[in-house]
Amino acid sequence: MKKKTQTRTTKKHDKALRIGIVAPGGPVDMPALAKNLNRIERMAPGAFEFLVHPFVLDQPDFVFSSTDDQRALSLAEYLVDPTVDVIWCARGGYGAIRVLPLLDSLKAMPIQNASRKLLIGYSDMTVLLGYLQKQFGIRTVHGPMPGTGQMSGFNTKKIATLVESLRFGFVKPQKLSVNCILETLPSQSGCVSGVLKGGNLSLLVSTIGTPYRESFNDAILFLEDIQEPFYKIDRLIEQAILAKAWTGVKAVVLGTFVGCSDIPPTSISQKPLRRKISTEAGLAEMAYRISDALECPVFSGLPIGHGKHESGWFEYGKLAKVSWVKGRATLEC
Repeated sequence: MKKKTQTRTTKKHDKALRIGIVAPGGPVDMPALAKNLNRIERMAPGAFEFLVHPFVLDQPDFVFSSTDDQRALSLAEYLVDPTVDVIWCARGGYGAIRVLPLLDSLKAMPIQNASRKLLIGYSDMTVLLGYLQKQFGIRTVHGPMPGTGQMSGFNTKKIATLVESLRFGFVKPQKLSVNCILETLPSQSGCVSGVLKGGNLSLLVSTIGTPYRESFNDAILFLEDIQEPFYKIDRLIEQAILAKAWTGVKAVVLGTFVGCSDIPPTSISQKPLRRKISTEAGLAEMAYRISDALECPVFSGLPIGHGKHESGWFEYGKLAKVSWVKGRATLEC
């Protein structure tokens, strides 16, 4: 028997936004999901109707929230359902890349009002953002997810901003301050425009050599990651450079790299063989390597990614601009 979709709603009114909750990656922290949806409902009574897909509640399969077929099916059902306005990924983890081949079979199916349907997620969901936009014409947003402990820590102001963004479809333009990495700038002042794409560095590199590799020609490339040592980050960047995966990028903007640090090798007496590289120095080296290889400016400090800045968001593939003057820079997206 098919499990019943768990529906959460407050005072129902005709224009409630219907939001389907899915878990294309790892298992979901259900208490965190319930807490976060409750906070949103209390702040905007009747504005949303949350449809938690039954496979979100299923028993985990290996390291995933459910089987590959179930995770793909939950996405497919909400994609083709014309009454679902938003598909919201509950959390990341790992597993989204395994559902892409299963979603390929949907390419021939028409999706009603595709340009008005929205998918939100980040981290492991990075691979879905460009794929769903390209294949089905829906809008995608690199944004926070409700089944995480990080969102549980959002203050009232962050929840209010999230509610406003949900209600109005993440269309409000943003001006976000970023840091100039002076050595990468071609001039003291200037600007670069391009479509804003990217996401988790590890996930982007994982698609190289597959049919799901994204093109970043004429794009502003956003990168973030979590809990990777610097030597692995350098290896990922080098692979992308050697594979020419980022050819044509006009600028690179670095978000958060939470828990990314250096782990010096040790001798048999457990003494470090070299000094430990600071986080600041590691990120600077990463920026210089990218700028040298791609011949483009690099900026850092964008408040989007994992950790306390998880509330940040941007619309994937939307035209954006980075401008800088006298060592100060702004991303408009």
